[in-house]
Amino acid sequence: MSGTPLARPSAWRLWWSFTWRQAAAMVLSTIALGIVLGALKWLGMPPAYGVAVIPYFTLVILIYSGYEAFRRLLVVYDIRFPGGPSDEQDHRQRR
Repeated sequence: MSGTPLARPSAWRLWWSFTWRQAAAMVLSTIALGIVLGALKWLGMPPAYGVAVIPYFTLVILIYSGYEAFRRLLVVYDIRFPGGPSDEQDHRQRR
C-alpha cells in the first residue's frame, strides 16, 4: 500500500510521552492526597469534610498534572504554535 501516512511516527512518541507523564503526576498526587486526608482523619477531622473536599482536590490534581506534563514536553521538544511568538532567528541554520 502506498500513499502518505496519516500521522508521523514521532506523533505517537509525543502522545505517549505526554500521557505517561500526566498519569505519573496524577498517581503521585492522588497518593499524596490520600496520605494527607488519612493523616487529617487520624488527627480527628470528621470524614464528611474529607469526602466534601475530594472533588475539588481531584480537579486541582487533574489540571496540575496536565500542565506539568505539557510544560515538560515544551522543554524537551521544539513545539511551536501557529500565531505564537516567533523564534525564527534562534532556529536558522548558520551559513
